[in-house]
Amino acid sequence: ADTPLKITFDTPPTIGTAGAVRIYNSGGTLVETLDLAVPHTRTIGGTLYNALPVIVTGNTASIFPRSGVLAYNTTYYVTIDSTVFPSYAGITANTTWRFTTKSAAPSAASTYLTVAADGTGDFCTVQGAIDLIPANNTTKRYINVRNGTYQEIVRVSSKHNLAFRGQNRKRTVIGYPNNSNLNASTNTRPLFNVVANDVSFDNLTLQNTTPNGGSQAEALRVNAQRCVVNNCELRSYQDTFLVNSSTDTAYFKDCLIEGDADFIWGTGRAVFQSCEIKSLDGGYVCAMRNPAGQYGAVFLDCRFTRAAGVTGVVFGRVDPNVFPDSAVAIVNCAVDAHITAAGWTLSTPGPTTGLRYWEFQSTDLTGAALNVTGRAAFSSQINSTQATALRNLATTFGGWTPVPPLPAFPGAEGAGANTLGGRGG
Repeated sequence: ADTPLKITFDTPPTIGTAGAVRIYNSGGTLVETLDLAVPHTRTIGGTLYNALPVIVTGNTASIFPRSGVLAYNTTYYVTIDSTVFPSYAGITANTTWRFTTKSAAPSAASTYLTVAADGTGDFCTVQGAIDLIPANNTTKRYINVRNGTYQEIVRVSSKHNLAFRGQNRKRTVIGYPNNSNLNASTNTRPLFNVVANDVSFDNLTLQNTTPNGGSQAEALRVNAQRCVVNNCELRSYQDTFLVNSSTDTAYFKDCLIEGDADFIWGTGRAVFQSCEIKSLDGGYVCAMRNPAGQYGAVFLDCRFTRAAGVTGVVFGRVDPNVFPDSAVAIVNCAVDAHITAAGWTLSTPGPTTGLRYWEFQSTDLTGAALNVTGRAAFSSQINSTQATALRNLATTFGGWTPVPPLPAFPGAEGAGANTLGGRGG
């Protein structure tokens, strides 16, 4: 009942500016109108969003009914005005495009739910599975996502202890062009928004498909505590990952995070261990705004890489007049030549005594010691005792020691499907 509707053409279709797609039940009752001439809104995870009613990928147009419009065990038919796809005559008959939903929803008490884009699982969308789970849930729930591309904005609100487990890191993709032009605030512009504690991700890709220069566009926002992201890829350009508030915490292991401008940022605490941090253009990796006495972003044994030809990147920037205690630590990391000699910058001159821009034993990508004599004067090369302390995650996170994500689900692909330990099952 959460299915998108898809229609494939001989050539890539264009989307018009007028006309509507309508869905009726078999008795002729209109249940949904997606009018291209009217701004489209939908409620996702209890929050109102602006959204796209139709998205074209190649020759296929995906049409997105709103949540709750379709019922189980019901037959529907679809009509399309001729102006929706200007080169297509449309559908007017009630017999041309018909479908019937599954007989019943899974039990709301289910601890294992399967999402499959091809309709062979419990749900076709990730949000559909989340919506089944009772409010204020604390029971461990496994949401197993099979290979496919899921074009949706996803929000987890007050449904705690969820584990999202993909079948294949690169072939299980949740993607959508959400951004500040479509939804203006950090509360609504991310692709995937976690507003619930103890949520984990394993073996999948979160990709905000907003193009370069298309405005701020998080792939993942964590406004919660104890989020674990393992063997995943976060892809966007500006503001890829946001750890939102000072009490929020997130741990990344064996992940790729890529972007170009402030693509790791926020007020909370985040640790990246054995991750690849890839710059897609000249710009800034971090913009941490943590309060005094708290770590911001810590990178342990990571690789700072770049897209071809990228230069002029710094580890972090900040306005010290507004965020005087910004903290970023680079520990035993391999760094490509795109990072400038200074390594850090101030967006506005100001006091730097509270800044903690730390670095320990950086190398180039071949493992040779890096020349750090040109680093900004307000940054520091720390000693081994300080570096060792940063590896004590309970201290870094203020009392939380991240636990490994749950075992990969049956059928998960790739040696990295369960890289933090545990047995498959």
